[in-house]
Parts: sequence; C-alpha cells; structure tokens
Amino acid sequence: QFYDESVKEQQRRDADILNSFGQSLEHGDFEVWLQPKVNIRTNMVSGAEALVRWNHPELGFLAPGAFLPVLERNGRVGQLDLWVFRQVCRLLSRWDREGREIVPIAVNLSRAHLADENFLGNYLKILQIYKVDPHWIELELTENIFVENEEAISQLFSTIRSHGLRCAIDDFGTGYSSLSILRRAKFDTVKLDRSFFSDGDFSEQSKAVIRSITQLASALGLIC
Repeated sequence: QFYDESVKEQQRRDADILNSFGQSLEHGDFEVWLQPKVNIRTNMVSGAEALVRWNHPELGFLAPGAFLPVLERNGRVGQLDLWVFRQVCRLLSRWDREGREIVPIAVNLSRAHLADENFLGNYLKILQIYKVDPHWIELELTENIFVENEEAISQLFSTIRSHGLRCAIDDFGTGYSSLSILRRAKFDTVKLDRSFFSDGDFSEQSKAVIRSITQLASALGLIC
C-alpha cells in the first residue's frame, strides 16, 4: 500500500470525530430521524426505524457512514446506541402522553454490546424510566453476527424477547445467510438486504428468490 496525503487527511478526520464525539453527544449535536415503514397492502405507516445523524460543529452534517465505522473501531458506538435508544423511548413516552397512535420503532443494536453480558440491563432501565411498553421497540442486529456464535446470539434473541422487546435480523440475504438462523433464532422480523432491490436486477430469477424468502418468513410467522 502506498502512502499519500489522503491517508493523513483521513486519520486527521477520524481523530476529529473521536475527540468531538463526547461533547457533541452531550450538547445535542446528534439527531434521531425516523424512517417510516409502510404496509404495502394498506398504504399505512406500520412502524419506523430510528436513524442517527450528526450536525458536527466543524465538519458539518454527517451521515452514519462518515462516523459509525470510526466509533465502531474505537469502541464508542455502544454509547451512541444507548443514546438513540433513550431518545426513542423519550419520544414514545411523549406520544403516549399526547394520546397519539403508537407504532413500533426499530433501533439498531451494534455488535459491540455483545461483549458485555449485562448490557441489556441498561436498556431495561431506560424502558422503566420512561414507562415505555417494550412491545413498542424492536432491536435490530445484522445477520452476519450469527457467524461469530450462532448459539449465543440465538439465546440473546430469546432473552431480549422474554422482556417483551421485539427482535429483527437486518441485512438478511448477504454472504453469510443460513437457513438455520430462521430455524433456531427466535425473532419477529426479517429485513432483506437492500442489494435485492437496489442493483436494478428485476429478472424472474431475482423475483423468485425474493418471493421464496417472503413466503418462508410468512410460514414462520415473521414480518418480512
């Protein structure tokens, strides 16, 4: 690999992100955006996914791809996950007080949490603080984490669901797909990887694969 000035610039940018992360989290520079999930049969909003954006005081508006990998590499992403979860619980609590219709909101759960056997306790405390019904929240984990320890992750899903929270597998259908995940893990939702729809391949073969996955999910009582 040849060194050039862009390597130094990327290192400087990563350092800026790490150095300003804690202060930005404290000062409210992060925002939670809700991406709606629409039921294609009724054309009604049936849920949402919580997305995080960063209005960095010096670097400007940052999408997740600009800062999440840096936080993941440096063990800081767990703090951001918990912050997003707290904001979602606060929002749901406010909706409930205002008498609004509640739809489930999905929140990403990074693999960094899996190193802490007691991480779920922090999430449950936040639920209690805001008096949020756990069925209103869905925790999303990407499919590839099952490669590390399928049995342990399956047990984690069961534990999460035993507390009333919903579970989802994100990016299903990527390089690590295994039907044993569908057979063994207890979860509520399967989210197909975006590559099924974004690469412009709408051949009959592609449609058949998507149709088969959705039919399998339906037979297992899952939302797909």
